[in-house]
Amino acid sequence: MYDLKKIGQQLKEERIKQNMSIKQLSFLSGVNCITIHGYETGQTDITLKALMRIVFVLEIDINKLFPYEKSYDEASERFEYLVRNLDIRSINLVLNMAVAMVSYNEKNQNEFIFNKQLRSVNE
Repeated sequence: MYDLKKIGQQLKEERIKQNMSIKQLSFLSGVNCITIHGYETGQTDITLKALMRIVFVLEIDINKLFPYEKSYDEASERFEYLVRNLDIRSINLVLNMAVAMVSYNEKNQNEFIFNKQLRSVNE
């Protein structure tokens, strides 16, 4: 399990390094100022949707927030290959699709939408 307070601290450090205020980050990410402050201080658990928005605005390498024991894994390599030549609009679309899938997953007792579709094809 990841330490959400530590992730919030890392987000704050990166925001400050870029000379960005919470208000500016809020405007660019669409995440409320008070909510961002809560993430940075560890008072509020960060949601995947908010994390993706903030990471996108701050242009943070997600591997810095969630370090793996392996420096580079096959899934990362495949994802990098898929998005390497995409423009920013297409990358945003991919991220929004991921958020929608996670949201669907949370609402449907951790049953991924693709698993459901595969079962209906196999039946």
